[in-house]
Amino acid sequence: MTSKLAFSGLLLLLFISAIGVVVTKHHNRALVTELQSTRVQIERLDVEWAQLRLEEATLSHHAKIEQQARVRLGMAEPERIVIVEKVQ
Repeated sequence: MTSKLAFSGLLLLLFISAIGVVVTKHHNRALVTELQSTRVQIERLDVEWAQLRLEEATLSHHAKIEQQARVRLGMAEPERIVIVEKVQ
């Protein structure tokens, strides 16, 4: 009787351990999927950051040219714009 009880107890512990392994593997797979998704997002954000830096450099370059044209050359935007059409 004692050996049947011990066997039942060991069987129950084996079953609990097996369920723990399944739950742990499921959790691990979910974390790996999340990690891959995060890596893709990081790569996308790195590309976006590089594009934004390039855009910033381009915009700051144009602003510097405009500032130099106004200060050094005394240039300004015209107050009135006139479009002349060629008559054929």
